Amino acid sequence: MYMFLLLLIFLVELMIGILAYVYRNQLEVDLKYNLDNTFIQKYGISLSETLSIDKMQQEYKCCGATSFENWDKSRWRKESNTTNLVPDSCCKTIDFGCGQRNHPRVDCTVIVGCVHKFTEELKQQLVIIFAVGLGFSVIQIFGMVLSCFLYFKLKGDDE
Repeated sequence: MYMFLLLLIFLVELMIGILAYVYRNQLEVDLKYNLDNTFIQKYGISLSETLSIDKMQQEYKCCGATSFENWDKSRWRKESNTTNLVPDSCCKTIDFGCGQRNHPRVDCTVIVGCVHKFTEELKQQLVIIFAVGLGFSVIQIFGMVLSCFLYFKLKGDDE
C-alpha cells in the first residue's frame, strides 16, 4: 500500500513537471500581455501600480514592458503634461527629469524591456526548481524500491 501511495505521488509530480515544461513558453506570452497592459493603462493613473512599476524598473534596470518605446502608447504619456519620453525610473542614474526628450544624457536611459529581464530571471529559477525536483524524484524512486524489498522480505518471513 505504501509503495502505491509513493507511486501515485511520483506520477502526480511527474505530470506537473511535464505540464510546466509544455507550457513554459506561455509564461512569457502571459507576462508580456499583462505587463504591457499594466504599463500602458495604469502607469501614472493608479499610485500603487505607478510605484510598483517604478520600483521594478529601478531594481531590474529595465524600461517598459518590451522596450522603452512602450511608453509612447501609454495613458501616462498621452494624458499628463509631462515632457518625459520615459519615466525617470527608466534612467540608469535616477535624476529628476532624466527621462525628458531634451535631456543631455539620452544614452543614460535603459532600453531593455522588463519582460526580457523577468523571463531571464524565471528561466534561471526554473533550472533550480527542476534540479530540486529531480533530486526529490530520485529519493522517491529509491523509497519505492526499498518499500518493495521490505514488502517481499516481510512476506517471505510470514511464509
